Amino acid sequence: MTSFAWLKSATVGGMLALAASPVAAEQLRFAIGYPPGSDPVKVMESYAARVSELSGGDLTVQVYPSSLLSFPETSAGVRDGIADMGLLATGYHPTEYPYNNLVPNTTIQLVNMGTRVSGREALVFASALTEFVLFHCPECLTEFAAQNQVFTSIASTSAYWMMCNQPVNDLASLEGLRMRAPTNWARWAEYMGAAPVNVALGEMNEAMSQGVVDCLVASAPELINWNLAEVINDITLQVPGGVAAGAPVNINADTWKGLSPEKRTILMQAAAFSQAEYAWMFHQREAEAFERARAAGATIHDPDPAILERTIAFVAEDTAKMVADYKTTYDVQNGEQMLADFAPLLEKWVGLTEGIESSEALADLLWKEIYSRVDVNTYGL
Repeated sequence: MTSFAWLKSATVGGMLALAASPVAAEQLRFAIGYPPGSDPVKVMESYAARVSELSGGDLTVQVYPSSLLSFPETSAGVRDGIADMGLLATGYHPTEYPYNNLVPNTTIQLVNMGTRVSGREALVFASALTEFVLFHCPECLTEFAAQNQVFTSIASTSAYWMMCNQPVNDLASLEGLRMRAPTNWARWAEYMGAAPVNVALGEMNEAMSQGVVDCLVASAPELINWNLAEVINDITLQVPGGVAAGAPVNINADTWKGLSPEKRTILMQAAAFSQAEYAWMFHQREAEAFERARAAGATIHDPDPAILERTIAFVAEDTAKMVADYKTTYDVQNGEQMLADFAPLLEKWVGLTEGIESSEALADLLWKEIYSRVDVNTYGL
C-alpha cells in the first residue's frame, strides 16, 4: 500500500456516511505558541490541510500561531474553549499534569543509548510516549479530562544540546553559567554547577540578547524558529541530550464529543501524520541550523569527556530522586511502575524506527501500531 493509502482507504466509509447525510462544515481553531512561518507552524498547517482533505472539506482547522494563545496560556485556553485545539507544553503546568510530566522528564536517559538512537531521538521517544499515554497510563488521560481536554498526539523536538554565548570546554566553564533549562534539564544544569533560569520558548532570544542567560538548552532547529543564530557562538553536542516530548496536541473535550465518530477518526489519522511530520522536520532541520550557526561564527563541538561522564552519572542518580520527588510533591505513588512500563515501549520503538527513511513511513507505522487501535466510539467520551 502506498504512503498514506491507509488514510484514504480508512475513511471511505466515513466519507460515504457524511455524503449520505450532509452536515454543515465545522472549523476548529488550533492555537500554537510558535511564530508564523516557523517549522512547527508549517507542520500544523499541513495537519490542517490533511484534515480538510480527509473530510472532503466537512471538517477544517484554522491554525493561529502565537496570537490566539501563548504556550503558557494554551492549557487553560483549550480547557475553556478559547481554542478548540492546541499544542500544549505540559512542563509549564507541573501541578495540573504530574503524571503526564513524569515520563517526559526522563528523556535525558536517551544519552545512555548513544548511537542507537542518534538522529532519530524524537521518532523513538515520542512514539513510545504516545503509546504509553493512550494504552498504559489511565492517570495521564484522567489529568487531561480534568482539564476538559482529550489527548490526540505528541509533538517532539529533536535532541537538546547546550548552546551558549561563550566557550564551554570543560566542567569548570559550566560553573555558575545562567542556563535556560526547563524541567529535567534544570536539574541537570544544577548538577553540572550551572544556574537554571526559567525562560519560555518565545522569550529565548530576548533573554540571550539582554544577558539574562548565558546558555540555552534547546534543540538545534530552535535556532531557526526563534532567530537565535546571532546570539549563540558555542554549541556543545551530545549533552544534555533528551527531547522535548511533553507537548501533546489536545482538543477541547466538548468539541471532541460534538464531533461524529467519522470526524474523530479523521483527527486521529491526521494526528499520526502530524506527529511523524513534526519529529521528522526537527531532525531534518538540524543540519541547516548548524550551518546557520557556523555562518554566524559559532563553534560546534563534542563535549569534554568529563562533561559527558558527569551527564551519564546524573541520569543514574536523577531518575530515583525524581520518582521520590513526584511522590512527595504531586502524590504520584506509582512513579517507579510507570517508568518500568515505559522502558519496554522505548526499546520497542528503538527497533521499530530503525531504517525509517521518511515521515510517510513513520506515519504509516504510527497508524498501524498505535492510532488504529483507538476506539473513537468510546475514547474521550
